[in-house]
Amino acid sequence: MSERIALARQALRAAMQLRRSLSIPREAPVNAFDVAQMLGIDVRFLDAPSLEGTFVRDPGPRILLPSTKHRPKARIAFSCAHEIGHQQFDHGTKADRYWEDGQRQEGFDPVEFLVNAFAGHMLMPRAAVLDGFARRGWSAEKPTALQLFVVAGQIGVGYETLLTHLNVVLEILPDGDREELQKVSPKAIKSELVGTTWAGPLTIVDEAWKCVPIDLEVGEYFVAPRVVEAKCGLITSCGDHDSRPLFTATKSGVADLKIGGETIVLRVARQHYVGPYSNRYLADPDEH
Repeated sequence: MSERIALARQALRAAMQLRRSLSIPREAPVNAFDVAQMLGIDVRFLDAPSLEGTFVRDPGPRILLPSTKHRPKARIAFSCAHEIGHQQFDHGTKADRYWEDGQRQEGFDPVEFLVNAFAGHMLMPRAAVLDGFARRGWSAEKPTALQLFVVAGQIGVGYETLLTHLNVVLEILPDGDREELQKVSPKAIKSELVGTTWAGPLTIVDEAWKCVPIDLEVGEYFVAPRVVEAKCGLITSCGDHDSRPLFTATKSGVADLKIGGETIVLRVARQHYVGPYSNRYLADPDEH
């Protein structure tokens, strides 16, 4: 057995054990920041352009992450899961350097490989990925670009990350289909949904959304189904585009949304929030 295979199996076991210990079903999406909080880890967002992520063990476990001013939301979430891996494997303080293309330039590092694999399995276990497609009546073996974007959004990872995971780790998606889906950019998907060129964050919420809150920052768009009841004061309607209601987050805070008879928690943070995760969704006094 190769070292990589052994490490990948170790990572899978640890990720599944963590989910069991927190009573999180395998098929359920998770929020990496909430998982860290459940583990008693202090998560903080910093205005630090060179920071990818840091795990600090002493005097108490902390995870330091860049704000969305410097990294995409999904990448920050994956970095958080990566740093949780350092905590789970009892590693010492680890600081991860930022690389412009997102790729680490050094040779094979078994510790970093282990925690990256752990993060992937924690956020994207096979059951959760398959359930994300199946609940919407879609096939994980033959997804469209939009379907991939929707499921990635609820799982909390990037389009390319889920695409790679389906192909390389879960071995569900054939190489040829991966190559075709790589030709479609998330920016193009978002621009089509919003009706104008849009490179910022966009969340697609549908009636199959479950288990995790809808997390936004002020200024972000999200697409909702026709059955949404959105009189919560945190979001504003932008009208419809292509028969889809479009909203933008306008005020920080926490509220409930009614979607198809189900209640889903909506959490809105200040734009490019900096500070402890525990305060991320507090209402901004300047907004009142």
